[in-house]
Amino acid sequence: MKINKYLTSILFAGTLFTGCSDDFLDVEGKNILTKEQVTSSPIATNGVIDGIFASFRSFGIGGVSSHVDYGHKGVISALDIMGEDIAMYKFHWMGYFYNYLGRTTTNSRSKILWNTYYTQAGQANSIILSIDDSDNASKNLLGQAYFYRAFSYFNLARIFGPTYVGHENDKSIPIYLDDSKEGNPRSTNKEVYEVILSDLKKAKSLLNGYQRNTKEKVNEDVVTYLLANVYLEMGDYQLAAQSADELIGKYNLMDETEWLSGFSNISNTECIWGADITSETSTSYASFFSHFDNGGSGYAGALAVYKLMNKRLYEKISDTDYRKKAFADASSDVPYKSLKFKDPGGFEGDYIYMRISEMYFVSAEAKARLNNGDAAQVLYNIVSKRDPNYQMSQNTGNDLIEEIITQKRIEMWGEGVHWFDLKRLKKGITRDYDGTNHLESARLNLSMDSPSFLFQIPEDEINSNNNINAGDQNPN
Repeated sequence: MKINKYLTSILFAGTLFTGCSDDFLDVEGKNILTKEQVTSSPIATNGVIDGIFASFRSFGIGGVSSHVDYGHKGVISALDIMGEDIAMYKFHWMGYFYNYLGRTTTNSRSKILWNTYYTQAGQANSIILSIDDSDNASKNLLGQAYFYRAFSYFNLARIFGPTYVGHENDKSIPIYLDDSKEGNPRSTNKEVYEVILSDLKKAKSLLNGYQRNTKEKVNEDVVTYLLANVYLEMGDYQLAAQSADELIGKYNLMDETEWLSGFSNISNTECIWGADITSETSTSYASFFSHFDNGGSGYAGALAVYKLMNKRLYEKISDTDYRKKAFADASSDVPYKSLKFKDPGGFEGDYIYMRISEMYFVSAEAKARLNNGDAAQVLYNIVSKRDPNYQMSQNTGNDLIEEIITQKRIEMWGEGVHWFDLKRLKKGITRDYDGTNHLESARLNLSMDSPSFLFQIPEDEINSNNNINAGDQNPN
């Protein structure tokens, strides 16, 4: 198949194919590009990579085109709302994530998550199967493609599969490493993570020495960041700490003024990878700041669909910690309302996908689990920047780990980390407690082994994939 005029224009724009058909394996259809299309020209190949990135912040990539379907930032925001640290002031967009009805096979929310990442894994495959590493330009493109495939499968595995440790041989997700149109069965956790690690190691090698001109591009640091989280998920604490430590020191921590400025610009000193949102790329009301800027003109601000910090977490923040200023106090009209995220106007706030603060907590937790005496020092190095009165922790063992996780929850509130940690740490959820500020309709408590931490495979996939049947479905 030769590249046609319409496809060429899309590749040049770097937005390609953000719609999704029910069968994401339709190679000749909307989603997966052929080798001829990918290699038709250097511009086309670059366009595919730029298109993958663009789709991750595009409206409708999940195939539903509702105002919660706006790419990777939408997915991790919705998952954050499924934890216990974000309380919704009223039921509205993201409400079906909040009350866990969105995880069921027939709900369109499950489809959004599935399609968002499988579409991009398929596009990454198109590049991996089509080009070699014969020159530096090809190496850089191939490295980014391996990263995007690993990134997609890692998110899918954490959403639709069980935790890794103790469930290595349990069913996870289907993986696709070729251009076959046949639907694959669910692979085991071990098989999926072997692919993820292999892809990331290849990506890191291929991107060695690559100098990017924007934080929108994937470079070696972005790969290392993901590796740190993959190793943490797998319980390989030595390599998790080592990967996180590779990045700590390369990026400066924010001061108080920058931390309280709104998290809306990828020029932020801590940002490692993110999306530069402009008037041309803004998805308007279907966007992060529309849902999370409680003082803005979107759903959160204009319609009072406020996002609040869980009262219990707020009460854990020291009064001398400047992060507490990012949330309204108990005496305000809307107690615990977030002031953390501020759109600069026009729904053009940038999306920060990765920032260095998280690596401090990955390093600290991994070292605490290894009984490494440096764990408390790593924690001190970041928390003391937020709270001048913070003293180095004297805790050890599980008490130190709990302190690390609590500080991580405060630091990374609303940034798409919490639900994944709850699941990995087998913490469960407690929203129904005395004095709770969670909506009455969502005051659920979930045990650490609740099947609710597994999204069900979308009904469309069950119906169209001959290698997945009702018996392969996650529990209701």
